[in-house]
Amino acid sequence: MRAVIHPRRLSGTVKALPSKSYAHRYLICASLADGISEISCDRFSDDILATIRCISALGARINCLIGRFEVIPRENGCYVKGAELDCGESGSTLRFLAPVVSAVGGGSFIMGGRLAARPMDALNRALSDHGVTVRKEGNVLAYLGKMTGGEFLIPGDISSQFVSGLLMALPLVGGGEVRLTSPLSSAPYVDITVDAMRTFGVEVRREGETFTISPGSKYAGVKTAVPGDWSNAAFWLASGVRVTGLDMRDAQGDKAITGLISRFGGTVVSDSDGVIACDLEDLNGTEIDADDIPDAVPMISVLAGTARGTTRIYNAARLRAKESDRIESVSNMLTAFGVPHEVTRDGLIIHGRNGRLSGGCVIDSANDHRIAMAAAVGAGYADGDVTVTGAEAVAKSYPGFWDDYKELGGEIDV
Repeated sequence: MRAVIHPRRLSGTVKALPSKSYAHRYLICASLADGISEISCDRFSDDILATIRCISALGARINCLIGRFEVIPRENGCYVKGAELDCGESGSTLRFLAPVVSAVGGGSFIMGGRLAARPMDALNRALSDHGVTVRKEGNVLAYLGKMTGGEFLIPGDISSQFVSGLLMALPLVGGGEVRLTSPLSSAPYVDITVDAMRTFGVEVRREGETFTISPGSKYAGVKTAVPGDWSNAAFWLASGVRVTGLDMRDAQGDKAITGLISRFGGTVVSDSDGVIACDLEDLNGTEIDADDIPDAVPMISVLAGTARGTTRIYNAARLRAKESDRIESVSNMLTAFGVPHEVTRDGLIIHGRNGRLSGGCVIDSANDHRIAMAAAVGAGYADGDVTVTGAEAVAKSYPGFWDDYKELGGEIDV
């Protein structure tokens, strides 16, 4: 799909999507619970559908009702062993559920897109050390045997999803410990996992680099609501759009977009009804540590391109193993917008244009939802039409993005 975007500044109000990060975790915890759960969630994406497919294959029943999910776990915890799970292109689904599948007795994942190339070795080694045989053939990754409990050693600087997946699985094997062998990157995502598990009745205790779940811990069915998503809200905030349904006390790391906009020189105003960013026309370059906010880098790069002076983004090397090589795809987007920049070992140095970006360009989304959305927001700052190829990639996290874009004043030919 090609979207030709005619430069228009966006305005108005949009309701935040339910958080994809929380929805994954809530659905998984609910599927493992003792009792039925009801999860309010009025919109969901391809990645969430992948998690629903997979936990359904393990035996849970998911009823998609108006504005909510009803999750009915497998009776007596008798999960399907040897299940075949289609996780599409959702890295979260694969990394969260690999330990869960191992804990219930094995199964295999079918991986789409670039997913088969994304790092899994550290998690697979940890599972192998606990009695699981891991086999990979093409885009199929199989886990054979049943995982034991105890102490799991895992690096914290490859993917926080490894830590989250192990934590969510430990109540199924009598509890245990996850001990980090290197500093934890993207720490707020593990905070989300701990918060989600607490919501469903399981306490996670952290002491230094060790996370502990006590023996006898069990998930309980609950009634809860998925909070608003800061990751996708960042695209609207960078466009000067007011976003409702966000909680400034949320554990989501991408809430940091408010502080980053302020560091660029913008103004962020929040009240009980919503959040809006102002003064986006006169930004200044800054230094940004992306270790805890990797998903925000495409949007930050657009702001940096419109700013005055230089912005350095560092600690972002893990972006090379996302839906695209996100360092390369951000670099390609900046080149199309006419923004001078350099790619470094772990990020980007961006020399802002102090105002308008170049239009009359074509930007390849590289099948990456965050590149497509960042390019769309950048088009609002461009001096000519911007064509985004692979625009359908937004469905991974935000299927209604283009509809909302038009409602907010964007002009698009598809």
